[in-house]
Amino acid sequence: MKKEIKNKNENSLFLSVFNNNQAIMLLVDPNNNQQILDANEAAQKFYGYTREQFLLLNMGHVNTTSEKERHRMMVEAINKPHSYFNFVHKTSSGSLKNVEVNASPLLYNSKTVMFVIVHDITELKSVESKLKESEEKFKSYFDSSPLSLWEEDYSEVFKYLHSLPVADETELYTYLGAHPDEIKKCLSLVKILNVNQATLTLYEAESKEIMIDKFSNIFTPSTLEAFKDELISYYKNDLSMVYYFTDKTLKGRAIDVKLEMTLLSNYRYLTTITDITELKKKESNLQELLNQTKADSETKEILLREINHRVKNNLSSFIGMLYAEKKQSGTTPDDVQMQHVDSLINRVKGISVAHEMLSRTYWAPVPIFKLAEKIIHSLNHLIPKDRQIDTIISPSNILLDADQSHSLAIIINELFSNSIEHASIPGGKIKVEIDIIEKNGKILFIYRDSGPGFPESILKSEFHNVGMYLMKNIVLQSLRGTLEIANKGGVIIEIEFPGGSKLEEL
Repeated sequence: MKKEIKNKNENSLFLSVFNNNQAIMLLVDPNNNQQILDANEAAQKFYGYTREQFLLLNMGHVNTTSEKERHRMMVEAINKPHSYFNFVHKTSSGSLKNVEVNASPLLYNSKTVMFVIVHDITELKSVESKLKESEEKFKSYFDSSPLSLWEEDYSEVFKYLHSLPVADETELYTYLGAHPDEIKKCLSLVKILNVNQATLTLYEAESKEIMIDKFSNIFTPSTLEAFKDELISYYKNDLSMVYYFTDKTLKGRAIDVKLEMTLLSNYRYLTTITDITELKKKESNLQELLNQTKADSETKEILLREINHRVKNNLSSFIGMLYAEKKQSGTTPDDVQMQHVDSLINRVKGISVAHEMLSRTYWAPVPIFKLAEKIIHSLNHLIPKDRQIDTIISPSNILLDADQSHSLAIIINELFSNSIEHASIPGGKIKVEIDIIEKNGKILFIYRDSGPGFPESILKSEFHNVGMYLMKNIVLQSLRGTLEIANKGGVIIEIEFPGGSKLEEL
């Protein structure tokens, strides 16, 4: 049915509405090659043509549809008023716009024309296209994913949960614990919309239909317990959830799984299930290995303590025997034999101090400056009361292994014993300084005292006492290092040997 504008007043009113309307409007002659008879300001702005330019155009200039198709749709619009069509229109600049066209016949100035209203749906089409593309990508990802994927609808679960006689999640947890059948009821209300091939493989199902139909067959007590926690999270409107439990396949094989749920839209969740059966087995084996290692370590610790205890007792017994021998000899303090026994006692004590330090750390590397402190402290009782020795040991983070510790303990014992015996004088005071330096990957151990220094015969290697002979052999053979001795304001001894680690490196 054609709408008719009967008089001039109506015509004037129509043109006023037509020209001032924000909607894009055209008047088109349906018979004369679809000539454009008029275009309002909104149309001029949208298409980029002036009114005068429009009057020279037909719909073929703006509509990219074929002439045959435009003619068919024009006939349809005449016979069926308020018809809607989707076209791609072209502006004066050549850009393409997706439009929805509403066309109705109109008797205007005693002539049938088509009153066309155009809606720009370019953005809407773009959104629809992106949404479709997104859905296609999701479907492709869903189908080809190596992980088990489930698309699930929880709308009925939501309704049922909120029909239960509980006020919050705490009451719900208590209620579900007291009514385990309600958990099964909620599981039965989950609607499986889709599963992928990885799901069929994981659960040993022959088809999607069988998997969905036999869904309840995969449940175990562990599944139900995890689903109870899932219901609590769902009740709290959590957007994502992660659970670990044991399922079973449709063939009855137990599988350990990790389940992750992500909300896609209202009540619709994407569930990812990862098979962690092998990982759980490895964790179990690792735990067994750790337990065995711990037991072995405890056994080793007990044995090591026992060995350390016996070595310590043997060293103490040996020192005791030396003291007994000294006492039995009946010699005077100035006797050479007695001095040799005292030196031997002190050397064994030095070894004992190093052994005690190492045993306390279960033979881990020890700080060199701590070792020096211990050795010197063990010898302080030998300093005569009428003499004074000030000892300065520079702090160092350099560590020594067990072999190096024993060797250096004997050397420090010899050096400090020598300072007590030869450098100090009655009523006098001397200074002993120890510096420990790392140099090109080696340890430089420097010992100084402010006494009279070594005799020339020792400096020229013309004479070696037992202590010096012992010290040189330890440096060269055990430490694989070098030894330099000199007199410079007193004794100065430099020992360089391959270094160990540092405290911060352990």
